[in-house]
Amino acid sequence: MMRLASSPSSSWEAARRRGDAVRVVSINCAAGDKRAAAEVIPYHPDIVLLQETLERQETVELARRLFGKDAGIARGVDTDIIARGRVRAVPLKGLVPFAFIQAHVRLTSGMSAEVFSVHFQPPVVRFDIWSPACWRDHAEKREVHREQARELAQEIASIPVTRPVIVGGDFNVPGGDGAVRAFAPRLRDTFKQGGRGWGDTVLNDMPVLRFDQIWASEQFRAASVVARMTKHSDHRMVIADLVLRQARD
Repeated sequence: MMRLASSPSSSWEAARRRGDAVRVVSINCAAGDKRAAAEVIPYHPDIVLLQETLERQETVELARRLFGKDAGIARGVDTDIIARGRVRAVPLKGLVPFAFIQAHVRLTSGMSAEVFSVHFQPPVVRFDIWSPACWRDHAEKREVHREQARELAQEIASIPVTRPVIVGGDFNVPGGDGAVRAFAPRLRDTFKQGGRGWGDTVLNDMPVLRFDQIWASEQFRAASVVARMTKHSDHRMVIADLVLRQARD
C-alpha cells in the first residue's frame, strides 16, 4: 500500500521502446461481455489475457482494434491470448484446456515468451458453516483448484528454464493460496514484487480477494503491477509492467 505510484517510470518506457519491456493485462470478461474486454484498450497492452472470453469474431475484432495487422490470437475453451505479434497455441492434454491455454508468443519487438491465460473453476459460495455439507463442498473445490494448479505447474515444468514464462488470469483462489504456490520456485507473483496500491480484484466494487494474478519467470522483473476498477466486469483488471532482467543480444 505504501507503493502508490502507478504511472510507468521513464526507465520502463525506455526499456519498452528498446523491446526489453512488456505490458500484460488480464481481465475476466464477465461471461463474454465485449464491453468488459474493450476496457483494456486505453492501457495500451502488448499481451492481453482474457477469461470468460468472447465469441470468436468479437475476439478478432478486439485484437484488430488493439494491434491492427500485427495482432495474434490463441483461443481456448474459456480463455484467450491476444498479443502484438505472432501467437501460436500449444496443444494441451487431458482436461487442462478447460482451465488454461498456452501459446508461444513472439512480439513485434522481438521479445518472446511462453504465455498462459488461466481460469480455474469458480469457488464455492456458501456460508452455512454450521452445515457439514458446506465444509465438504469447500474441501472438494479446494482439491479441484490444487489439481488444476498441479496440471499447470507440470506444463510449466516442461518448458526449458531459459525460456521466459508469463502466467496470468482468474485463479479463483487468493494470492498466496497453497494452490498457486505450486508455481514456485519457477515463477514469481509479480504483485509481491511490483505491486502498487490495493491489489485485490473481487468483487470489483469492493474487492477483498486477489483472485486475478500475473506470475512471471525469473527472466522478468515487475516494475509495476496494479489492479484497476472496471465498468463492465465483476472483477478488476490487472496490469503488469515487466522488464527483462538482461537485455537481449
